[in-house]
Amino acid sequence: MQISVDIKNLEKVLNKLDFSHYLSVTERALDAVLNYGELVAKQNAPVRTGHLRSSITHKFIEPLKGKIGTAIQYAPYPEFGTGIYGPEGREIKPVRKKVLADKRSGIVYGKSVRGQVPKHYMQKTFDTLKSDAPKLFSKYVKQGIEGLVR
Repeated sequence: MQISVDIKNLEKVLNKLDFSHYLSVTERALDAVLNYGELVAKQNAPVRTGHLRSSITHKFIEPLKGKIGTAIQYAPYPEFGTGIYGPEGREIKPVRKKVLADKRSGIVYGKSVRGQVPKHYMQKTFDTLKSDAPKLFSKYVKQGIEGLVR
């Protein structure tokens, strides 16, 4: 996602600031946007145990670039769906056994399962950030610059 910010008289203000102050202001603004995005992602995430939701974080990858996500291996399944609802579009069947079963709980599911419907929790987050992030970023940059110039 790319964020564009238009601040009136920005050049005059930036001439009064050195680069380190400018970077500090923009990094704080980006951190605010990433915090907001993390909150939205957590609100959109499906919850069964809460593990997926609690694992969603944000981090800076470059001075003015960040990302929101999770390192949990199963995170793509609720995002994109599985079985007939997933990218492959076919039922889930056992490979080596006659039926699908959960060893821990002892639940037997049958010879096949349809899969899970995609929740698109990260796509919904991205869609929200597309409209909200530029305004939020601009607001925090303006506040930061006003605080430095006064």
